[in-house]
Amino acid sequence: MTVIRHPRPAPVRHRHWPLCRRCSGLALDLGSARTRAFVAGRGMVLDVPTVTFPGSGAVHPVQRGTIVDTPGTARMLERLLGHRLPRIGRPLVVVTSPVLGGPAYRAAARTAVEVLRPRAVLTVPGARAVAL
Repeated sequence: MTVIRHPRPAPVRHRHWPLCRRCSGLALDLGSARTRAFVAGRGMVLDVPTVTFPGSGAVHPVQRGTIVDTPGTARMLERLLGHRLPRIGRPLVVVTSPVLGGPAYRAAARTAVEVLRPRAVLTVPGARAVAL
């Protein structure tokens, strides 16, 4: 019996993450008090209070580690990060989630981050993100 071996495809060469335009990345920490964002290659680009002003007063879309106002969170992210992301390519977005957040928090975070047109959204527990 003759075994036919197919040649392996050549490895795809690409530059490391900060230099690769296709591989842009964004890490978000949506905390109750502060929202922090890290962009690959640039470091921390955002560290502001988590608050929106839709009308006459301030609204906190994240309370006690839970997203209570998903559209408000999406508006806040678009206002704060829309102009800081590259126009070419879609970023990989990593969002920290509370350890006991559960699937409801992860679904709300994915919905809110869709405003940034991500290639993919990963949710990572906060304790694991700190360890990394």
